[in-house]
Amino acid sequence: MLLRKNLWIGCIFGFLWLIPIKNKAQSIVYEQNFNFLRLPTHPQVAALGGVNISSPNNSVHQAFQQPALLNKNNHAEAGISYTPFFAQTQAFQLQYGFAARKTQTWAIGIQYFDYGTMPETDATGQIIGSFKASEYALQGSRTFQYQNFHFGLNVKLVGSQIANYQALGLALDAGALFIHPEKDFSIGLVIKNAGFLFNDYSPQASSRLPFDAHFGLSHKPQFMPIRFSVTLQNLFTQSSPSLGILENWGQKIIIGAEILFHKAFQINIGYNQLRNEQLKTENGRRWAGFSIGCRIKARIGEFSYARAAYMGGVGQNWIGCWLYTQQIFQKK
Repeated sequence: MLLRKNLWIGCIFGFLWLIPIKNKAQSIVYEQNFNFLRLPTHPQVAALGGVNISSPNNSVHQAFQQPALLNKNNHAEAGISYTPFFAQTQAFQLQYGFAARKTQTWAIGIQYFDYGTMPETDATGQIIGSFKASEYALQGSRTFQYQNFHFGLNVKLVGSQIANYQALGLALDAGALFIHPEKDFSIGLVIKNAGFLFNDYSPQASSRLPFDAHFGLSHKPQFMPIRFSVTLQNLFTQSSPSLGILENWGQKIIIGAEILFHKAFQINIGYNQLRNEQLKTENGRRWAGFSIGCRIKARIGEFSYARAAYMGGVGQNWIGCWLYTQQIFQKK
């Protein structure tokens, strides 16, 4: 039985890893559709730079980024987060986890992006009406543990609607995580958004899912109340050919730190070099790419908040909480 599981894991990762061979010309500009799947929708991840796949912080929301981070501690845990993005855009995320067996954990969730109402114009630019746009992902997650290794899989039904045009597809995430049995050290790998479209916006459209991969590690020194994380994002996405090797790889680096003041309170900070590079202005880089947040724990749940800096001093906020439903509904 164990051998069969290991074979299935190897086949899944091998298949997903070979997919980008057909798409070597992907650009850092993100020419694919469904790019809402790249965005952090939970404060814990947003505060650590936007991508973190290796820090085992026992949040059910982490399954959206790394399914292997799900564990038995997420049993009966319900999470919700809200993000008011720029303009009229709003993002919502719901997630619920449950442990089916000692070594297996499941979760279901939904991501929903509402882009609001936009003006519809004709070829001359005259407003002739309005339309709405939205995108969503319905997700089922499963993870299981073998010794110090955790393996996870996300299956996502993704949809997008712009006025009367719709696109629908199926995407898979496959993740692996190693957690050291004695030290606070972990290594993670995740392959994201491998899949296909059932139907596109139109017969002429050629939409693609934002396929990519991330690699990261997290470590907390024994006598230091800080857990450091380094993540390499967009491993299958080529940067600008005008940049050197060091600059290309530099844009893939995300650095995060969890400052553990108390078991019930922590501050999270992060830096995303790619965001800093993309949003720099003529007056300088300023604070683009930096992020900060906090996490507060209580008996029945946790609350988290994050704020990330963008260009021109504009910031973005994330608010989230998750509840331990067994604690709430248990008999006294």
